[in-house]
Amino acid sequence: MDLAAVPIPVARTAHEVTRGDIRTDAADALLRKLGAPERVVLVDVDDPASLRAALADTQVILNATYMRHNVPVTDAAIAAGVHLVDLGSYYPETLQQLERHDAAVAAGCRIVPGCGVAPGLTNILARLGADRLDTVETIGLYSFISHPLWTSPGIVVTRFDASTGTSVVWADGRLVERPSFSDEERFPFPEPYGERDVPLVPHPEPVTLPRSTAVRNDVFQLGYPARGGPRHRAVPDT
Repeated sequence: MDLAAVPIPVARTAHEVTRGDIRTDAADALLRKLGAPERVVLVDVDDPASLRAALADTQVILNATYMRHNVPVTDAAIAAGVHLVDLGSYYPETLQQLERHDAAVAAGCRIVPGCGVAPGLTNILARLGADRLDTVETIGLYSFISHPLWTSPGIVVTRFDASTGTSVVWADGRLVERPSFSDEERFPFPEPYGERDVPLVPHPEPVTLPRSTAVRNDVFQLGYPARGGPRHRAVPDT
């Protein structure tokens, strides 16, 4: 579990929180700092046996690992009959998770992917706006990342994953693939950010939003800081 994901459940719930991590010393130190019971289990998400052992006597998983791990962690949760919430993946992993719906129902567990800021809060805000209108034809989600690439290793992995392969849009009621970093638009964000270039990235909102909102078109486009954009653009061209 990511360091930032631990304080909220510790502070705001009465549940027993066990931190699973490959870095047990760091996990112990964080729980000690929070004044929480030092319940830590060693887990390697790349090792199915380690995952199975870590899920013993667990009711709910908050998965805050890299999005590349979300599908195998989902499979482990279903196998163990454990409920799961994660912070979201790009669209290929999200589609794989949704394909496991029947297996999750049969196992008696709820799998709730995409509960971060984007995806997650973006879906909630879009639905909130749509519910205030009689009909909605198009939802455009435009985001700008202000933090630098080197904020954490996870951000490095996530951003470069966003820069390669394909993205998707929901166009005329169907899912359509587009090259990542294509279809660039110029979007006016509030100050101090101003106008920014926002290309397509492989976010899952065009997959998930149409499942809950009657909309014919949906797109997610993302802008990066000026120093980060050219570096990302170099990835699809190499």
